[in-house]
Amino acid sequence: MAVIVLAGLDLAGSLLLKEAALRRAPTLAIAGAGVFVVLALVLFVTLETAELTVVNLGWIVLLQAAVMAVDGLRYGYAPGRVQAIAIAVAMVALVVAILAPPAEQATAAPPVPGPRSPADDVGSPGSREDEQVMAPGPLERRLQERMRARHRA
Repeated sequence: MAVIVLAGLDLAGSLLLKEAALRRAPTLAIAGAGVFVVLALVLFVTLETAELTVVNLGWIVLLQAAVMAVDGLRYGYAPGRVQAIAIAVAMVALVVAILAPPAEQATAAPPVPGPRSPADDVGSPGSREDEQVMAPGPLERRLQERMRARHRA
C-alpha cells in the first residue's frame, strides 16, 4: 500500500512541477515542492517497517508506468519502438527483482543470546546446538542493535 502512495505522491509532485514550468506558475511549483515533502515523510515512516529495496523498486515500477501513461495522454509523448522495448524489459526486470526471494547473506550477524536455562548446556537433550538458527534479516539486526543499546544504557 505504501508503494502505491509513494508512487502517487511522486507522480502528483512531478505533474505539478511540470505544469509550473510550462505555465511559469510559482504557486504550482510551491505545491509540487510540498507534495515532495509529504512524500519524504511517507517514505520515512514506511522504511521503519519495510525493506528499502522492495519499497524503492515497487515505487519505481508504479511511477514509471504512470509517468508513461500521463506523458502519452497529457503531453503527447510516444516512445519509439526501441525505447518501448527497452522500457518493457526494464519494467519486467524490476518486477522480477521485487518478486524474487532474497539471497542468503554471506555474513550473518550472530544471534542475540537470550536467557540461559539448564537445557542450554552442551550435549544435553534439547540443547541449542541441536537447533538450526536462521540468520536475522536487516530489520531484525537493527532491532537487535537497538535492544543492545537500550540494555547498555
